[in-house]
Amino acid sequence: MLQAIERDVQSLVSRFTRAADPSFTAFLKHWEEAKFSFVFDAGQTMDMRGADMLPEVVEALYATAKRYLQSASPTEQLCAVFVLYTLYQTQPRISAAGGELSRIPIPVTAGELRLITGVHAVLNGKDTAAAREGRQVLGWLHSHKPFRYVAWAPKSSGLPEPRCHDVEEVKYEDTVNGTIAMVQLRRKTHEYENALRQVPDAGLSLIHI
Repeated sequence: MLQAIERDVQSLVSRFTRAADPSFTAFLKHWEEAKFSFVFDAGQTMDMRGADMLPEVVEALYATAKRYLQSASPTEQLCAVFVLYTLYQTQPRISAAGGELSRIPIPVTAGELRLITGVHAVLNGKDTAAAREGRQVLGWLHSHKPFRYVAWAPKSSGLPEPRCHDVEEVKYEDTVNGTIAMVQLRRKTHEYENALRQVPDAGLSLIHI
């Protein structure tokens, strides 16, 4: 399943980067042409334990999309932001068992938040329709904060999983490394917020999907 998800995301990113138009409107066209929403179908089943598989699928999609934030290509980085936003907005709200689901937030580390801020800085330097659309998407992400802020625990702590916090509820870890990670997370969050305040059209209505 993971390999299929990786291929689908790679194909979508390739479609976007090969096109001449880097706007969010063009991205949505590629999304629809690729029938990308079908990637959620694998999550509309239950595993052997009877648990819904959608969270696992959505987390895998988020993780794959975030890899492109590390790209040297600004267009691929922008596409990663668009993919994350659209995955969040379009994920199914009804489980395989028929129950109502809450949206699964996007997990981000301090480093990933810094990369998203960098995408915003690039768009700030452009006065085009595509750049304005990109800033609107980032403005929505800022105002609604659909994130799960993640500080990866140091290996020496013996903790197998990352610790997750809402940004307003971040607590300092007991270790020095954990404390540094939390301070960096707060700092990068403030940098992101400050960058967004400088956007003249961040208050415009968002393009709805």
